[in-house]
Amino acid sequence: MIQYSNLSSVMKPQDHFKNGESPIISGSILRKIVLVLLTVVFVFVGCDKGNNQETSNEEFCLYLNSENLDKTIPIINDYLAGLKDNLNDEQKLQEFTKWLKSHSCVIDATILCVSCIETFPAQSEISVSFKENEITVIAVFDILMSNPLKAVRICSINFVE
Repeated sequence: MIQYSNLSSVMKPQDHFKNGESPIISGSILRKIVLVLLTVVFVFVGCDKGNNQETSNEEFCLYLNSENLDKTIPIINDYLAGLKDNLNDEQKLQEFTKWLKSHSCVIDATILCVSCIETFPAQSEISVSFKENEITVIAVFDILMSNPLKAVRICSINFVE
């Protein structure tokens, strides 16, 4: 059994530091540590953005088939949400078709009409063609002309041999 009869011989925290130094980190050292940590966080967040874009491209092509076509809508909406506000509706749709054509899995993308579906807000139509099992598939997306633009549905899918 341990006896605690002589507690006065136990060292006090201040006894561990020479010349009265405090165990608390000085402000300048703490600031340096915080700056280093923030720099590391910004580097990793900044580098991760490119990987997300690449993943979205791969994911878009993975879902660009007749069975999973609806899974492309959230990816499309992520892109549309990032379009510049200073573009008019037709310019936004042109940028969108350029983005679609930049995917290796897309054969063609065409603006069929701008604000031609009379809803509130109006809707436009974009056709996207791609290959599936040696057959060309043409899907028509309805795009809500809101701010930001938003893909709301696939209104038709046609198969062309």
